[in-house]
Amino acid sequence: MVTNTTSVPDTAQTFLQRAWSTLLSYSPWIDLNRESQDTVLSIDAAPNDCLYRIRRSICGHARIVYVRILSNDFIPQDDRTFGPAILRRLSDLDEWHREWKTLTISASADNLRIDVDIFKPHSLSPEHVHDCYPLYDIADISCQEHMKTRTWRCSAPGAQVYLKLARFQFEIRALEQEVKAYNLLHGSGLAPEFVGYVYEETPDRVVGFITEQVIGRYPNDASDFAACLVALRGLHEKGIVHGDLNKHNIIITEDGPKFIDFEESIVLLDQARNWEQCAQGEEQNLLASLSDQSGKGAPWQQ
Repeated sequence: MVTNTTSVPDTAQTFLQRAWSTLLSYSPWIDLNRESQDTVLSIDAAPNDCLYRIRRSICGHARIVYVRILSNDFIPQDDRTFGPAILRRLSDLDEWHREWKTLTISASADNLRIDVDIFKPHSLSPEHVHDCYPLYDIADISCQEHMKTRTWRCSAPGAQVYLKLARFQFEIRALEQEVKAYNLLHGSGLAPEFVGYVYEETPDRVVGFITEQVIGRYPNDASDFAACLVALRGLHEKGIVHGDLNKHNIIITEDGPKFIDFEESIVLLDQARNWEQCAQGEEQNLLASLSDQSGKGAPWQQ
């Protein structure tokens, strides 16, 4: 439980915020419409701009809403990552008890300004949503483990999968880049297969995707280098530079290495500058990436 983050170093504060976010992630979305209590699902807390993704329960109906707070004084700094304190403060507002999708709270002089629905909930742009993949309601996905900031291990109808989610608008670009990469790699065996899109509340609001769950291990340095180099060259032949290559973004499976986490990928079709140099750099630095012991890119729980 996060109760005080005022005087701790940035690294410790990040850890505490992450721990709280991890605890929040264990609320199973499969129970979305049976949940009777408001719950903070996701937090992005900056000094002057706090974003919250919240499950609201209104008249027995659950829905997901978004709150942006632009006032330094509305929620004390110590409470900005503590869900119950956030909800207590929000519940003091008359607007909190009405119907809305987004709430923006700001302050000028001594006046508190509250705007309802001045920004829309985020979603993947239609050009990145392809009809050949099914759509899954996030309410039908049960999450068992929070792997990384935006990644969960889940149960979807009929399958064990990994969920990648854009919790807020600023994460949409990374999500779109991953969708682009997975589509280019379909059927290649170089990445987990893309299972489908995940929407929030209505099918036109795609906020994530799910991939198949692959079974394997992270690579060792020298013993897996040759296989990983062949796979990496295959990735480059598909026109994709991974962009964030570390040992925890490669899974050694019975069918060979598979790459994950394409948020920082560079796609040749986008006419990216210096694409060839980036590809060469990845191949040259592969052994160092496999040998790295820093824990970069590792899941929170191993």
